[in-house]
Amino acid sequence: MTMKKAKKVTRIAYSNDLNQAKFDTLTEIAKRCGSIRTEIWRNYGSVSGLHAKFRPVRDSFLATGHILNLPQRIWRATLSDVLGDLKANREAALINVNRHIFRNVNNQNKRHELFKNLKNDSVWIKNSYERRLMRKYWKHGKNHTQNQIVLEPGSYKCFSYHDKNYVEVISLTRGKRIAIPITTNYPITGQIRLILREGQVEIHYTIDNTDERGCGKNKIGIDKGYTEAFVDSEGEFYGEGLGQILSNESDYLKAKYQKRHKIKAVLEKLHSKKPKKAKRIRKNNLGRNKLNKRQKRHQASVRTIIFTAVNEVVDKAATIVCEDLSKTFKTKNLGKNTNRRLSSWVKGLMASAIDIVASRRGSRVVLVNAA
Repeated sequence: MTMKKAKKVTRIAYSNDLNQAKFDTLTEIAKRCGSIRTEIWRNYGSVSGLHAKFRPVRDSFLATGHILNLPQRIWRATLSDVLGDLKANREAALINVNRHIFRNVNNQNKRHELFKNLKNDSVWIKNSYERRLMRKYWKHGKNHTQNQIVLEPGSYKCFSYHDKNYVEVISLTRGKRIAIPITTNYPITGQIRLILREGQVEIHYTIDNTDERGCGKNKIGIDKGYTEAFVDSEGEFYGEGLGQILSNESDYLKAKYQKRHKIKAVLEKLHSKKPKKAKRIRKNNLGRNKLNKRQKRHQASVRTIIFTAVNEVVDKAATIVCEDLSKTFKTKNLGKNTNRRLSSWVKGLMASAIDIVASRRGSRVVLVNAA
C-alpha cells in the first residue's frame, strides 16, 4: 500500500447555547480586529508594502504603542494573518502576470528571463515592464472582514465541565476569559479562527487528514450525475437519492421565497405609513434563523451523501478517470423548474470530494475534457 503524507484540513466546531453577553463581547473584539485589518490593508496592500514582514511591523507597533485597545496576543495573531492574506493576494496577481507574459512575449529567452524575475520581489520591482503589469493585475486590496478573531495556541484552552465541552478564549479584560460552549469533543489544537455569524460562533481549526484505509486496485471511469452522485464504467451507481434531495430543497425554497416576497411587498408599503408595524414584520416574519439552520442541515446531508459515494468509488479504484467540469457550460432552456433544480447541482463539491478522498487514501485522479 502506498504511504500517504498527512495533509492539514480545516474542521469547524460550533458554539452551543452561547449567551448574548458573551457574543456581544466577542463582537466588540472582532470589530477592533477588523479596524487593525483595515489599517494593515491600507498601509501595506500595494507596492509600498511589498517588503512588509511580520517582525519589523510588529516591533514598530510595540515601539510606538500603536495598538492599546486589544491584548497583544490578539492583534499579533491578526497582524500575522493579514500579512499572509497580503502575500496570497500578491501571489494571485503574479499568476495573472505570468499568463500575460506567456501570451504576449514570443521570444523564449526573454520570456524565461521575465518568469525568473517574478520569483524575486526585489528584481521585478526594478523592471519597468513587469512593474507595469503588476500595477495592472495587483489592485490595492481592501478589508471587508469585521467578524473574525484569530487566536494563537496560548490564547485559548479547551476543557470539559459537567459533560459539556468549552473553548476558553482571552478577552479585553486582563485575567478574564470567555468560555464558549461547543458541540464537539474533538481536541482542538494549533491556531484557531473564530467567525461570528448571527449569534453563533464558528471555531475553525486544523487537523491531520489521515485515513488508514487504502484504495482499490482497479482503474475506473466515473461520470458525475444529478439523480445519483456518480455512475462508474461498470454501470454501478453511487450516492443514489442525491437528485431527489436537491430537487425537494429547491422546490421548498421556491415556495418559501414566493411567500416571503409577498410579505416584502406589504412591508415596502408600510415603511412610511406605519414604521412600527413594518419593524415588527421584519423582525417576526422575515428573519433568517430557521432558513439558515435548514440550509446547514441540507448542506451537511448532501456532503455526507457525496463523500460516502466517493469513498465507495475509492474502495474499488486505484485510478479514477472523470470529466473536468470546472468550466461553465451553455445549457439548453429546459423550462423554469428544471433549470432551477439543475442550478443547485453540486458539481463543485463533487470535484472537491474526489480530490480530498483520493489524496487521503492514495488513489490517483485523471481528468479528461468534458464531452
